[in-house]
Amino acid sequence: MTCVDCERRSTCILPRVNRKRAATIAYTAGLAQGLVGVAFPASALVLRSAGLGDARYGSIFVPQMALAALGAASSGAVLERLGARRGLALGTLLMGLSQAALALCPFVGPGGVYPLALLGTSLLGAGAGISAGPLNAYPQVLFPTRSESAVVALHAVTGGGLALTPLLVGKAIEARLWLAFPLLLFAGHVALWLAIERAALPPAEPPRRSGPLRRPTDSRALWVFVAIAFLYGLAECTFGNWGVVFLTEDRRLGAAMAGAGAAAFWAALSVGRVAVATLLLRLPPSPVLPALAALMVLGCLLVPLAGSPESAVGLFALAGVGCSAVLPLTLALGGRRFPDHRAWVAGALFSALVAGLGVGSFATGLLRPALGLTTIYRLAALPPAIACVLAVALARRPPATAAAPPAPPPRAARPLKRAGHRCDEPSGSAPRRRVRRSSTSRRTSGPVPMPTARAIASMTAPSTIANAARTIGRARPIWSRAIAPTIVAVTK
Repeated sequence: MTCVDCERRSTCILPRVNRKRAATIAYTAGLAQGLVGVAFPASALVLRSAGLGDARYGSIFVPQMALAALGAASSGAVLERLGARRGLALGTLLMGLSQAALALCPFVGPGGVYPLALLGTSLLGAGAGISAGPLNAYPQVLFPTRSESAVVALHAVTGGGLALTPLLVGKAIEARLWLAFPLLLFAGHVALWLAIERAALPPAEPPRRSGPLRRPTDSRALWVFVAIAFLYGLAECTFGNWGVVFLTEDRRLGAAMAGAGAAAFWAALSVGRVAVATLLLRLPPSPVLPALAALMVLGCLLVPLAGSPESAVGLFALAGVGCSAVLPLTLALGGRRFPDHRAWVAGALFSALVAGLGVGSFATGLLRPALGLTTIYRLAALPPAIACVLAVALARRPPATAAAPPAPPPRAARPLKRAGHRCDEPSGSAPRRRVRRSSTSRRTSGPVPMPTARAIASMTAPSTIANAARTIGRARPIWSRAIAPTIVAVTK
């Protein structure tokens, strides 16, 4: 039989699970990670009023970035010991606990708010890093024929959560109900943690064979994907972290218009991910990745020309479209290139992204007094240009271990079609065909086993008795000559 989902006869790692329920849990986890990802910067007014100064407030995000990179880099050990499902559950629980620490910050006094905020951001970074691998691997497992579109859609949902949190926190602060926001996030993450622990999620990677598991660390393609994720982080931070500063201090725009430019970037990033996810249903993903990287280069070169509020909004929106799906496509293509290590590869790429964001933001702060943000934006076009060249090289060079596409199933084979299930037949097995043997082959094919007593006892209808007699007649020639014709004639 041939699976209608993966359209192949090789071993399928998706067991008999409810795919809709598993996809709902995975995409809900993506939304939850987006909502919690910017909870601390969105609550900056509350934290600063609780006693955090400028220097301490800026430093609370250092352990978040460091532990996110460390957690993603150690995802291989987590996957081997806990598995993808429990790794996702552990990351979700840690992110929920970070919101409990955030909710306690206004009540511990000026002396305790800083260590408590450090604890909260540390839990948030560790949870995001540990859950990055399984979270980006499940869409690829659940939708194997549309894995790139599924991963981009996941990041679109996460981006929606990132854009929604500042609005919700702002409304909650105005209504003096800020405490309800972190408490609701904490309760939601605990509920999601319990749901993941009880869910029947498929394995993110094929079952481990006997012997030590060897990761593809010696593959050049893996390091090319890592380089693309790192280069993307270098360029993206100039828009996400320094966009408002550039528009207010270098272009002398008002705070409202600078905020509109930053909002245009994030809105275009989220809308672009939805558009790319739809586009990938019709186009192959390989040419889309270098095209988006080239659009990032164009955005870096054109943003310094923004002199009016309208041009600032338009150019930042163009940069947002360019940044929209570079990272999700890199994750999806890396998972397709290394299907046996897709969760581990996703963790490694997320670690490279976080490292790029940290290095890019820190380097921008160091270079700004000497060069200015206008020159830095022009220099920021170099990383996505290199990423574009690397993406083109990957598209032109197929994987060395790629197998030839399987032949289409014959018309006699009936495809297996079950909700939320793909085939689990052994590798290389061909669909069974019912071959009708001739009468000559029946005589020379050897004796047929005698029917059991239980089968004979169940033969009550005359036609069944006649068929049994014919079967016995094929098995023993003496029966076919003497006894079997008699039984057939009596039962007619």
